[in-house]
Amino acid sequence: MWARETWTEVLTRPFDNDSAKVIFRADGWESKDPDYPGLTYHSPIHLKKKDARIWREITKVRIQRIQEISIGDIMAEGLTFDQIQDTIQSGQNANDEIRKRFISLWDGINAKRGYPWEANDWVIALNLESGNYSEK
Repeated sequence: MWARETWTEVLTRPFDNDSAKVIFRADGWESKDPDYPGLTYHSPIHLKKKDARIWREITKVRIQRIQEISIGDIMAEGLTFDQIQDTIQSGQNANDEIRKRFISLWDGINAKRGYPWEANDWVIALNLESGNYSEK
């Protein structure tokens, strides 16, 4: 599986289309860079597979109801203990707070599209290789 990033293409030699190079916003290129005036970034959905630099291997595929998600899977989705540290320090149940935060995140993204948490829709859960991203 390859990741898509915000990108643009620049010429490394002026007026030489064969010198085109893809650069990524995540690397800190700014549109106000004097070497590249008028730099315009493109949406990640338009990044060509051949230009992708981040690749992950899918190690497992599961079909499950969204409400079956485990605390471990929620954490793998990117929720961190730092985000709930205040709750843990106040003595509340960390797992309950993690689940509440995930439900809020899920509904914030999906409810307006017709897939609220309460609907308990089917989802495809992918496990990706652990460790560092592999760059081409």
